[in-house]
Amino acid sequence: MVEDRLLDDVVYTPNAKVNIISLGYLQMTGCYRLSCSPDQRTAWLSKLDTVLKFEMHDNIYRLRTERVPGVMVMTALMEDMDSKKQMELLHQRFDHVAMETVKRLAHKPLEVLMMDVCSIKPATVGGAGMFLFVVDEATRYKWAFLMENKGEATFHIKVLINRLRTKLPEYKVVRLWSDQGGAFLSKELENYCNEFGIEAKTTNSYSPQENGIVERANGIVLPRIRAMLGATRLPSILWGEALLHVVETLNSLPTKPMGLTSPRRRLFRDEPMLDDLRVWGCIAHVRVPPESRQRKEKLEPRARISLLLGYSLTTPGYKFLDLKTAQVVTAQGQRAVP
Repeated sequence: MVEDRLLDDVVYTPNAKVNIISLGYLQMTGCYRLSCSPDQRTAWLSKLDTVLKFEMHDNIYRLRTERVPGVMVMTALMEDMDSKKQMELLHQRFDHVAMETVKRLAHKPLEVLMMDVCSIKPATVGGAGMFLFVVDEATRYKWAFLMENKGEATFHIKVLINRLRTKLPEYKVVRLWSDQGGAFLSKELENYCNEFGIEAKTTNSYSPQENGIVERANGIVLPRIRAMLGATRLPSILWGEALLHVVETLNSLPTKPMGLTSPRRRLFRDEPMLDDLRVWGCIAHVRVPPESRQRKEKLEPRARISLLLGYSLTTPGYKFLDLKTAQVVTAQGQRAVP
């Protein structure tokens, strides 16, 4: 299997016929562990799930690789140059303040929450026809809230900020960024922002690109919802459950803007529990507690066939759709859940 790996602090020589890599440098700076075969003709550098295999030819250890097109190399260099130019521009705009201060300002979690409201038809089983989407600009962590009308947005924003203030007291929400939709222009939200010193800013008219981060996130979430509904052949009225499942999964996946780390790790500093991830819409056998069984007969079913709808927000478990009663239930560890 071939994987892409990026080496930092290298010297590029266009006319060189081979690439020279220092095993000692990788071992010391990359935290790799060195091991060799008994005849010393094969060496391995390993860490976590990465293993580099070197085989000796003509008294030189060689690593088998594939050539990367020059266009890809130049693209990576240009992206790095653009990033440096942006940092230099910020350095000048902040009156030549220390560069480390600029970096901290540009990557402070929860400093800017970008928001948008998206309408979807048909309405969910619970009557929701839209959702509030919130993205933290610094960490790309996402939250989604199902709503029946835009007037509910203020309630969800206030609840979210209050929870973040309690759970992450070291960070502070400084600015709310949204379009000029009525959901974000309520007097109640304005008073709340004034009370806690939060700046509420909106984009210019007909300028959705100014809210580009959350707009792009919408463009990622909606196709996945369509794919999940299509793959499982479940009705469209379950799009709300699919949405919540997609958002939770995206928060656990590495993202390119965050240096291939997950939003969850960036914001909460904990590793995603990948073992807890489940396939949305799969069939599961949900155990029926003895206390809830109507008849105490020995042949009474001990489990019910259900569909997994996502992760429970109130209990450490999952949400299931009972195929017999058409009710949504929550339960912990279940069997036959891929």
